Amino acid sequence: MDEVVPSTLQRLRAADIIHAAGLAAASLGQEYCRLGLVHASRRQGARLSGIVNVQHAPTDNEALATQEAGQIEHSASEQRRYPVEVEVLAAGSWKITCGCRTAPSTPCSHAAALLYRWLDDPLSFSTALPTIPEPAAAELASFEHEDSISSGAG
Repeated sequence: MDEVVPSTLQRLRAADIIHAAGLAAASLGQEYCRLGLVHASRRQGARLSGIVNVQHAPTDNEALATQEAGQIEHSASEQRRYPVEVEVLAAGSWKITCGCRTAPSTPCSHAAALLYRWLDDPLSFSTALPTIPEPAAAELASFEHEDSISSGAG
């Protein structure tokens, strides 16, 4: 069933991302996508997920705090990983979870990058298998074990 792409994803356009995220976040997200910083992209229904790896340059205040703490600064920038999940509910309606902790209804640059990745190459998104809740998974394992005993396998 996850092979069928929901109409909300089929109708998604770059203009929708710009309108929802704003020009600054959308532009940055587009650049992240262009640079190939979106990884582990998956789709389950209308929910897209992935990881955006971004080089983060410390601000002057962060650099000063690091030096005051007596720590040696090894590089001018560091790699940050932002796990991001975007569920497209309807046109202009989103449910967003991102490691940068922005508002759940407004796409950040990381969510925009994931959405641009979808627009650029939807086939790069693997379809996620639905997860089985823990109690159901334990019951299934128990049933399979009982079935193998009753059939003579063991």
